[in-house]
Amino acid sequence: MINKIGVKHLIGRELSDIEVQALEMLNRGDDSISETIASLILTAYRNGEKHGKSVVL
Repeated sequence: MINKIGVKHLIGRELSDIEVQALEMLNRGDDSISETIASLILTAYRNGEKHGKSVVL
């Protein structure tokens, strides 16, 4: 399950309505998919902190 409050903290801003809807959709689906997405978000955050930079997608 992806914690919306945790994601909000990691990205440093409020989630948009579409982002909330996307996270809710992921949370209704297969647990392994939402856990994988949550892991990617956290890993990207930690990597940015470690290297002191952000990456633009």
